[in-house]
Amino acid sequence: MAACPPGTVWFYKKAKASRGRGVFPITSLDQLPPEELAEAEAAVAASAAAAAATDDGAASVPAATVAAASGGGVFQQAVPNMLLWEGGRKFDLRVLVVMGPGRRAWLHRTLYMRVATEPLTPGDLGRASQCTNISQGGTVLAVHGSAELSGYDTVLSGLLDAVRTVVSAMYDVLPAEGAIHYFGFDFMLDAQLKPWLLEVNSTPRLVNCNRTGAVHAALVELLAGIVEPCLDGRPLGATGGWLPVHP
Repeated sequence: MAACPPGTVWFYKKAKASRGRGVFPITSLDQLPPEELAEAEAAVAASAAAAAATDDGAASVPAATVAAASGGGVFQQAVPNMLLWEGGRKFDLRVLVVMGPGRRAWLHRTLYMRVATEPLTPGDLGRASQCTNISQGGTVLAVHGSAELSGYDTVLSGLLDAVRTVVSAMYDVLPAEGAIHYFGFDFMLDAQLKPWLLEVNSTPRLVNCNRTGAVHAALVELLAGIVEPCLDGRPLGATGGWLPVHP
């Protein structure tokens, strides 16, 4: 934080929280509740100890795993020059991604825009303006094309590239053969429509995204066009809105 200009917004995300809970928008460490700061410092110490033990050959558990088990969380800088939605409100994009079986992956072309409740103003660290989680009161819009999001084709191309990079790394740590993995990738956009990855959700909550039935339609396409042919050993046919990411 010290290397950033004064007033730069950061987010502290607790490792064992979800749906916007345990997220703290801050511009300095002293804005964190004391108990959260103490927990974060303890997690850093546990991670450093695990790394040192691994170097000595005394442990095989990754330092990041120890840090997560010890509590703590992640510090993430706000997206620079972020693109705002109507009325100056923050938004992010939930992207549905499927991996497997084997080293294959698909992304669905319908994007889910989650919009913060209040406009973003300089110096405002309130959750209503800084958090886009639906559980925090935000709204969700299904984006099918440029009618809902200007520059949609450019955004979709950038998302495909970003997801391809991430899943290429994930194959090394996830079982690939005979398994199908379902994820929710969360992105924000900057003013140049460049996607910035916020996080990957292994158990994405999709109920609120399905208010228009778009998620249900995507899952039907997934089962009929990808899962059932793979299970039956048949070649894939039409995959609907699911676009191949990898290979």
